[in-house]
Amino acid sequence: MITRPPLFLSVLCGAITLNALLPEPAHASSREKELEGLIKHFQGTVERYEDRVMERKVDLEKAKTELEEAKERAQPAIESLASTKKMIESERKLVEEIGGLETEIREKSALLEAYKAAFRPRFLAENRNLGNITLKNGQSLQGAVIAELQGDRVRLAHQGGFAVVTVADLPDAVQNLFTPSPAPVASDLEPTAVLSRKPERLKSKSELEADYERQSKSAEERREMELAAEKEARKRALAERQAAEEAEAQKKAAELKAREEQLAAYRRRANELRNQIVELEKSLYKMRAAKEEKRRSMTSGISASASDLDKALQPYTQRIAAIEKQIQESAQELRVLVRP
Repeated sequence: MITRPPLFLSVLCGAITLNALLPEPAHASSREKELEGLIKHFQGTVERYEDRVMERKVDLEKAKTELEEAKERAQPAIESLASTKKMIESERKLVEEIGGLETEIREKSALLEAYKAAFRPRFLAENRNLGNITLKNGQSLQGAVIAELQGDRVRLAHQGGFAVVTVADLPDAVQNLFTPSPAPVASDLEPTAVLSRKPERLKSKSELEADYERQSKSAEERREMELAAEKEARKRALAERQAAEEAEAQKKAAELKAREEQLAAYRRRANELRNQIVELEKSLYKMRAAKEEKRRSMTSGISASASDLDKALQPYTQRIAAIEKQIQESAQELRVLVRP
């Protein structure tokens, strides 16, 4: 802001200028000299004010330049702000339109559900007598009776036999008695699903809260399913481990049983061989004693020839050799018998 000098200073400056033009009196009083001193003082003050005014003008021009530059720099932001305001207004109108559309969708959905609930299909009953009818292809059937319904076809019994025709071939009077259920249409345009696909930024607070609650519930259900799956997996792994341990235990038990059976068979065979050797040794001892007894009986008191003696002792010798061979075979088998 530019500060103008007081009015009395302007008047004083004019008086000073006029005084400088007038001739100075020869005899100036002391009062005049005092005024001249004041005039000089005020002139210095005015000059200082003028310097300050020039400095303020320079500052003002500089501030104007900076303001213009700032305005130029702010222009994109101003334009962006205007565009944002326009976009917000457009979205607000879009939200209002979507709200109206949602209301209409819900109304139509409720009306459709009411139609579905009120619809009552009519069917042609089997064994119904249609009388004499003429099909749309011109064929006449006398005493036609509905024998069987086959989807969109009807099997008719008539005086000439049987005929299978489509419902469209029946006379209009008969077709009016038949109103089938509408065929279901595969579509994903379920109102709730359509409304749930609305962008997040266009949803109301209640819709966002409902979405969050639904997502939380879904996450909780998914977590419960994961926990159930983990529990089932642990249960299955435990059952498999127990089955493996049981199978291993059964295998070890079977191996132990087989080893025990082999050991028992080994001991049984070893005992049999030992007992057999003992019995053979007893038989050998008896046979040798019998041979010696025979020898003494033939050599005591009666002089028997060597050939007669050998001939008489030959059976004993052969029997003893056979017993000794059996003993050797049993002993060999006992030596090579491997303990399991």
